[in-house]
Amino acid sequence: MEESRARALSDRLRDLSRPFHVVGLGSFGGNIELVRFLTGLGGSVVLHEAKTHADLEDSWEALGAARERVEARWSEALPELPAGDLAFLSPAVPPQHVCLKGRNDALISTEIEIALLLLAERGSTAHVVTGSVGKSTTASLLARALGVEVFGNIGRSVLELHPNLPGELVLELSSFQLHYLRPLRFTPSSWLLTLVDGHHGDWHGGEEAYRRAKLDWIEAWSPDVPGVSMAEPATHGRVRFDGKNLSVAGLLEPSDLERRFKLIGGHNRLNLTTALRLVDRLDILDAASLERALSFSGLPHRLECVATPHGCRFVNDSKATAPAAVLPALEAMRHGGVLILQGVDKQQDFTAIFARAKEQRLRVYALGQLGARFARERPRQLTGHFSTLDDLFAAVDFAGFRDTDVFFSPGAPSYDGYRNYEQRGDHFKALARALLS
Repeated sequence: MEESRARALSDRLRDLSRPFHVVGLGSFGGNIELVRFLTGLGGSVVLHEAKTHADLEDSWEALGAARERVEARWSEALPELPAGDLAFLSPAVPPQHVCLKGRNDALISTEIEIALLLLAERGSTAHVVTGSVGKSTTASLLARALGVEVFGNIGRSVLELHPNLPGELVLELSSFQLHYLRPLRFTPSSWLLTLVDGHHGDWHGGEEAYRRAKLDWIEAWSPDVPGVSMAEPATHGRVRFDGKNLSVAGLLEPSDLERRFKLIGGHNRLNLTTALRLVDRLDILDAASLERALSFSGLPHRLECVATPHGCRFVNDSKATAPAAVLPALEAMRHGGVLILQGVDKQQDFTAIFARAKEQRLRVYALGQLGARFARERPRQLTGHFSTLDDLFAAVDFAGFRDTDVFFSPGAPSYDGYRNYEQRGDHFKALARALLS
């Protein structure tokens, strides 16, 4: 960790004579916990938020007593940030945002940077997981195997536990978080890199910039820190994986995996393989750590089997917010099933999705903005299009789809009909489970 940067952060956190400026409250845990942490120090916060109070009412309520020490500036299109002081950003704020024009990186901080500073002061062991595809599931599998908790990215913040910070943990870090961590130049205890694609290139100003936001860190860590890349074949150590069968020497035979591993899809076997490879690299892989990983039942909204009416398996994969995230779902689907796409049309390329759907004889329904687009562009490849999930479930008789799959793997962001992918997935689950009654 860069000592002068760490010292500057520590000094600023102790200086309560000036308010802390926080840009973006958001709908997830990170900046909510940051505001609570800063006010808990005894400081006051100026909150700059482009959205309205009504848009973020739940987040505002989640602040609780901290609200008394917050000056909230709602619907602020262009925040006025202090010229010579730190501003704490939500990762939703891209580096090319007009409010950051001419601003030195040394005057930008984030919730995760403060968390890493506190963990370093605590002397905690931090295992970092980053990448594009499967990192939340892989981070969770790694945490299970290690017997620790997972934090970071869009999820639980380390600051929730302050001052009782964990001695060991797994941190899932996004490219957004890594971008703003450059001044700190921290080093984890170990690292794991999942597959990297370019589906967040728009935030970074290009796909290569997105890739470098992750790979530059890995290249810096690799010489001195134990780590594993998902892209590298499992050819060393006790863990072996040939793309289908996973074995762990002395602990797991390939025939045991189907019976013991609860997650569906070949990509989840790869997620498990990569997590176990890192545990093996750390020389702590044993029967207990393997059993903990195998017992993991999955994260909500990621290939989550939610109902099986009439022998038909309904799977909620609402977290799939880009076409590349849909392909692993297709690998897990039985031929002749139903694929449901939905969401904001960002003009991304779905050619591979429709090609695979044809190979697997899938019925494809598209909803919302994607439905309108594919009804124009791919009418022969589309089984049907609807405005909403409610319309789809009202029109389609799923009782006729016995012994097959209905996968809700949208392939696009949820914002044309929902606050976030969680609300979207919960809606699908409710509709699917209603078919059981």
